[in-house]
Amino acid sequence: VVMGAVAPAHSDSDADRLSGEIETRVRQAINVVDPVKREASVEQFEESAVTASWTEVWPGTDGETIREVTGRLWNAPIRMALAKHGAVFLPKRDEPYYINDPVVLKSGQWLCADREAEIRLVPGSNTCMVRNESLVSGQSGPIPADANPDTEITIEGGIWTTLATSPTQSNGNVHGRSARRPEVPSCHGVIILSNVRGVAIRNVVVRQSRAHAVQLSNCREFLVEGVVFDEHRRDGIHVNGPASCGIIRDIRGVTGDDFVALNAWDWCHTAPAFGPIHHILMEAIHGSPQLGGTDEIRLLPGTKTFAAVSYTHLRAHETQEEISYAVFCLK
Repeated sequence: VVMGAVAPAHSDSDADRLSGEIETRVRQAINVVDPVKREASVEQFEESAVTASWTEVWPGTDGETIREVTGRLWNAPIRMALAKHGAVFLPKRDEPYYINDPVVLKSGQWLCADREAEIRLVPGSNTCMVRNESLVSGQSGPIPADANPDTEITIEGGIWTTLATSPTQSNGNVHGRSARRPEVPSCHGVIILSNVRGVAIRNVVVRQSRAHAVQLSNCREFLVEGVVFDEHRRDGIHVNGPASCGIIRDIRGVTGDDFVALNAWDWCHTAPAFGPIHHILMEAIHGSPQLGGTDEIRLLPGTKTFAAVSYTHLRAHETQEEISYAVFCLK
């Protein structure tokens, strides 16, 4: 079924054909060759992990409990593994991996964690946890046609948390920004991929986090599969346009807001870009309203006016001065 402002009748065979076309395009675009995990293990660079101390707020039997924590920051070992191998593997450990800045992935890079490896954002970091390198803002106008995207990025496994340990406690990690400074405006996620082609997010658990679990924008040929939300506090999979030829499949768990959102238009403080969304295949979307979460897919079209962009510039993108966007979704 194709959904939009006007939805013409389509047969099951049409849906099967379109879903097959999307599947083929995505599979051809993503990187399916996994590096050898042992060679790319972050443990090779463990000696570069820096020890630091901070406090964490957790729920207790008599209200909130403040914990004094001393741990190691793994940002440097992860960067070193990516620089050497173009990939990094985080094996299971008895203690969490702590980071205080986003892991930044370049084209062709691969980030994998054991399914039971937990990665935590240090309180007060207030950034995302993973992002791609070449973010491009679409706040002031349509994304330029010559914006070079990052390609063939893979993120797989791990339990990712920004330590929103209760519905009212975020441990200073609220906004999910692209960086401490300078930042790309209006990024808001645990995992942020914007200005990308041929990317995959698989078998990830997002636990107790305040920003959107996965924020995608200006993206094409993408796969989000096997993602689980564990007491997540906001949107699950949040897609901002322009976006096309994507698969969102086998998504489960508890979120505090939209389980899946396809937002061609969105609030300016949480949208890196605006634009049309089409040819999105969604399958096996399982929310948990019985556990206090949501169980819906949001489709949000709208009109975005770029006051600072000239009519000539907009004409180059085959639009009008006021740009109207519609959402098209294939189920």
